Amino acid sequence: MRDLFSYLSVQKRPRLLTDAARYLAQHSKGLRANVSRIDALVELEAELDAARRERSEDYSVNQHIAVLARVIGAAHRTRSV
Repeated sequence: MRDLFSYLSVQKRPRLLTDAARYLAQHSKGLRANVSRIDALVELEAELDAARRERSEDYSVNQHIAVLARVIGAAHRTRSV
């Protein structure tokens, strides 16, 4: 499994996007990411970010926030274990 804190620290994301995802990760009790799916979530987040940068019509900011929140939450859970 990759080091999620390293991944998150080098990514360039709009502050509003990361703040919203961080808030969701901290305040959603039902928001969990299966540890075995972390790599898939990181790949999905990268795809969503590419769609955002390309201004794709298929891009969903809500989905991006939810996926990024799961990655952030998983990073915090793996750090605390």
